[in-house]
Amino acid sequence: MTNRSEVESAIKQLPESEVRALANWLQDYLDEMWDRQIEADLASGKLAPLIAQAEEDMATNNVRDLDEVLRNTPAKFQVTSPPFRWDEAGGIRIGSSRVTLDSILASYHNGSTPEEIAIQFSVLRLEDIYSAIAYYLNHRQEIDSYLEQRDQQAQQLRQQLTQKHNLVDLRQRLLARYQSKGESRQSVPSN
Repeated sequence: MTNRSEVESAIKQLPESEVRALANWLQDYLDEMWDRQIEADLASGKLAPLIAQAEEDMATNNVRDLDEVLRNTPAKFQVTSPPFRWDEAGGIRIGSSRVTLDSILASYHNGSTPEEIAIQFSVLRLEDIYSAIAYYLNHRQEIDSYLEQRDQQAQQLRQQLTQKHNLVDLRQRLLARYQSKGESRQSVPSN
């Protein structure tokens, strides 16, 4: 693979579990790149002026506790929590809609942008979609665990329904019934 579109095409062929593992690996790789860049900037002296300024500020006690800064800084924006709510089945829904977090993230993992997701799920506000994706990116392990649990629950439910309603050979039984009705219609004389 030599270009991004080939890589994207190959990723789309992977099972979801492999895509999730790849996403985690990619995040780790990006973190390592960041660490290497910081180390290189430190070694080259690029950060020296910033370090010198910080050391001077500390020496002259020209520093403040971060909690104090945050408490005394007037709020210029409002922090909001993600628009999640738990439904009766234990799923996470977005806002007051019936759209699940699972659905948004499936579209996101399939390469849809938040704007494209807003078109797919027109009942959602774009800012709620961005908020949901941002929350996912900041809490990837917890949300991936939630998604894995949901997948397992869905698989168990499918198995239970298949066993309870004998869905294994449903298609064959329906075809046989349809064919027998067709034969019985042909054998009934018409007046």
